[in-house]
Amino acid sequence: MKKRSFMKMAALGTLGASHYLPGVAAETGAPLKKFDENGVVRPFGGNTVVYDTEKTSALFLTMLRVQVELQRHFGGSITCLPPDSYHMTLFEMANQQDRTPGLWPSSVPLDASVDECTKKLTAILKSARLSFPQKVNMKIDHNRPLSLPKEHKPGSQSAFIIPLLPYSSEDAEMLRSFRNQLSQVSGIRAPNHDTYVFHTSMGYRVKPMSADAYAMFEKYYKKWLTEMDQAAGKISFNTPAFCAFEDMYQFNPVVVFGKT
Repeated sequence: MKKRSFMKMAALGTLGASHYLPGVAAETGAPLKKFDENGVVRPFGGNTVVYDTEKTSALFLTMLRVQVELQRHFGGSITCLPPDSYHMTLFEMANQQDRTPGLWPSSVPLDASVDECTKKLTAILKSARLSFPQKVNMKIDHNRPLSLPKEHKPGSQSAFIIPLLPYSSEDAEMLRSFRNQLSQVSGIRAPNHDTYVFHTSMGYRVKPMSADAYAMFEKYYKKWLTEMDQAAGKISFNTPAFCAFEDMYQFNPVVVFGKT
């Protein structure tokens, strides 16, 4: 999850000193976009709790192969995330766009900067001394609908995700319990708190697909899930961390929830 030089290159110099009003694009008042239409990453700050995808794992290596096909066949519509940022989100904290009660920490003013929010949450989490020293096991969810809808609405940027499920009831309980602890100490509880879909993201759609291209994408998607399932089977994630991010290309660990 550390910053990599190729991420900087991929950003094509766009991460400059531009400033945006909280929650809106400065030019239009529209929701902030994470990427422009050419797939160049844009500023989108926030914080989150994630598991890094182990770089030697079968899941990671299979995702690398999938990304090659994704870029080859659908690169005109979908921008891929750098493999170094692959992760599974455990708990979505705050971001600069979703500044409403429930989605923003209850102890942080709604007009506070993202940096202020991250500092406040860091202090809270360190004080709470939460720990998650055990690994958690997941598996591919073959029954989840494709995250990219057939219709691409103007301005929308649907994520292309690999849906995951807890491998066992014990894994599900560990995740549920820790998510509840994070919600309690942060004052964040989203409407989908109890139905959150665990996943790892591979990219975002920035342009529409033709009907034929989308039909082909659906076939590839099923193939990719099967390949990942066959290669990875039981997918293990180790210690989660509270991370800060300035965009979708890098997630920097701030608080690691290891042994206390």
